[in-house]
Amino acid sequence: MKKLGKLNFNPEKLIKGEELQKLLGGDLHYSCCCWYCMGCAPTCGSAWIPEGVNPDSWAAQQGGYESCSCIGGY
Repeated sequence: MKKLGKLNFNPEKLIKGEELQKLLGGDLHYSCCCWYCMGCAPTCGSAWIPEGVNPDSWAAQQGGYESCSCIGGY
């Protein structure tokens, strides 16, 4: 048992990244900013994007955006 502030946790029972990804169905977490038009202010937010899909293209298709820029993949 380890202590983090007032919390006690067992490091052996923590979910690893690969296990978490399986639980989420293979989707990866991204932070995306998308533009409806050039010169417009971007709309930014979080997205769970299917593994193996181009996140910029996927995000643009979801909202009819002109372009999107996504970072993350964890």
